[in-house]
Amino acid sequence: MPGIHRERPGADAIVAATGATAVDLGDGIFMSPGLSNSYLLQTDDGPVIVNTGMGFEGPLHRQAFDAVDTTATRAVVLTQGHYDHVGGVDSVRDEGTEVIAQANDDTSLQLVAKTKAWPSPGAQWYIYRVKNSPIVEALTHDPVVDSGLSSRVEWLNANTTWWLDPTSWKVPLASSGPAQWPHVSTADLAYKSVALPTVAVSDLTQTSQSISFHVSRVGVPMLVKISYYPRWHASGATGPYRISPNLMVVIPTSTSVSLVYGASSAVTWGNAITDVCAA
Repeated sequence: MPGIHRERPGADAIVAATGATAVDLGDGIFMSPGLSNSYLLQTDDGPVIVNTGMGFEGPLHRQAFDAVDTTATRAVVLTQGHYDHVGGVDSVRDEGTEVIAQANDDTSLQLVAKTKAWPSPGAQWYIYRVKNSPIVEALTHDPVVDSGLSSRVEWLNANTTWWLDPTSWKVPLASSGPAQWPHVSTADLAYKSVALPTVAVSDLTQTSQSISFHVSRVGVPMLVKISYYPRWHASGATGPYRISPNLMVVIPTSTSVSLVYGASSAVTWGNAITDVCAA
């Protein structure tokens, strides 16, 4: 599924930051190229950095700018809240650095807690609840299984492209799935997906290691907004399957569905045999 950013001129040249010395654009402005470019502005009060790239790019942008100016960062300016702009903040700021961003007036977010200001560089976390976002809900379209992914890195790269293109979000990628889901190669991710029927979810119960719920109809993929891990096991449904960005989907075979986190019988027996052999 090619991201919309791949359609703009020069898209083929978009690559992750490398840490190479920043490009001098003149007038005290330097650019560190990346998935989202980061900029250094030299001012009388100290360097100002505009946007910080993805999380893994932050240290590379910092390396690029340190080759130009090692003065403590005066301010970081974030032009928008996308992860490819804000991900590297902690890597480029110093003690006393001011982070400047638009105030969050998104009515879909509810502030529920915040941490203390940690020691240098004084980071403070704000925890929000996304309103009207149930932990379980029906998918609106079948996922598409990308049969061209064979490694963790390939899965990560495919989902980075998927995430950067909001028009793709209604149809998630899957690392595996049933035969009725579209199965395509990475090169053929352009497709049309048929809308799925609506499903009502009720009687949801959740603990730290389990979740159960009822559905009004079977056969429709249900998104469970918990990070995928192989030790989740479903009953009353097939799956769980891993889908974008890294959540779980189950397909109910019964109106009552439950997922429990724990070792499979094979893992349990394997651990037992290992313990016996090691004794």
